[in-house]
Amino acid sequence: MLPPKAEPVPGQRLITQNLLGSATLFERRKRLSWAAVEDLATLIDLFCLYDHAILLARTGAAHLRNLNSRIMALLDEAQFVRTDHVRDDMAERTSLTAARHLAVFLGAERLEGLEELARYALAPDQAQYCLTMEPDGGDDIETGRSWLMEQSPTHADLVSELRRASVDGGRGATFLVRSFLYLAYADVARLTFSPDEVRRTTLKVVVEAEEQFRGKLLEIVEGSWQQSAPGDRALFERVSPFAALVFHRANGDRRRIVTEMEALRDAGAEFRDRLRGIELKMLHGSWAGAKKAHSQWCALLDEIHQEMAIAYPGRVAIREALSLVKPVAGLFTRPFSTESWTQLADVKEDVILRFVARRNAVEFHKLIPDSELPASETLRNDLQKLFGTIEP
Repeated sequence: MLPPKAEPVPGQRLITQNLLGSATLFERRKRLSWAAVEDLATLIDLFCLYDHAILLARTGAAHLRNLNSRIMALLDEAQFVRTDHVRDDMAERTSLTAARHLAVFLGAERLEGLEELARYALAPDQAQYCLTMEPDGGDDIETGRSWLMEQSPTHADLVSELRRASVDGGRGATFLVRSFLYLAYADVARLTFSPDEVRRTTLKVVVEAEEQFRGKLLEIVEGSWQQSAPGDRALFERVSPFAALVFHRANGDRRRIVTEMEALRDAGAEFRDRLRGIELKMLHGSWAGAKKAHSQWCALLDEIHQEMAIAYPGRVAIREALSLVKPVAGLFTRPFSTESWTQLADVKEDVILRFVARRNAVEFHKLIPDSELPASETLRNDLQKLFGTIEP
């Protein structure tokens, strides 16, 4: 496991066009697959917790914005999705990194041909082929993998295949190559990558970076959510607490999903501001300030984990936290009193840290209150009312 990557701007996440296309399917299809539901859940998580999502696209994803989609309109209004492209000075390193990842996936011993395909996938005119409103699926990855391994194509072969009336092999191949380009760009640009559900299984064999910052918070929240409540844990693994709350509040009306997403993002504005302040202090300024901010961050994560867990050894007792009230109040009423400072000095340092962390944790628990989070069978009913029978 590699150490966590440094993130210049922690509150943003690299996403794929496929994730956006898949997450909008509930607006135009009656029946959905689990991949589409899980991609929608991922988008809800990011929209509620992150400041921005980064989309790697030269075209600005215009084909997605033409979907007449309320969810895309919401993302635009919130200026949540920002587009980016691979700059010329990053192209060679990105294509080489992508080729290495792709070679691991294909079990290829040499990079010959793979780097050429990766460079072609970065070309400005590549996006004109196979650009559709429908997201790619698992079959596209398998088709592309087989085609790449059997044909060992050059970029000219790929262009020829894409221009044919039947583009299954070429489309699958470009989808597969783009998958590793996303991963490579995340490495080069120092971004954290949230793949769509179809890519997740494919990419997990080469994803090595450990989560930190908001990704770590989301990891803790989802882990506690999955482990703390009885019932169908596999269902909790597919649907996060943020998404479960949105689906529950939508109450069977798909049109309300977008409304509840917007309300949850608005409710989390103050919490995101607090996170941003801690994150920036961990990365900028003095080393002493970064250490202090990191202690605050760890205390916040621990506090959130404790609140969501069934039981947690070493939890600070309520009476210990309340023991801070008197000495802290004494500082305001008698700031020059030796007794006031002596009382505060007697309190454990970790209790003080948790007392400060609790202010931020309170904002988080206002965002997803335990009293509203559905139990597993309630969540199953919520999904049934919204989406009917979900296809594998």
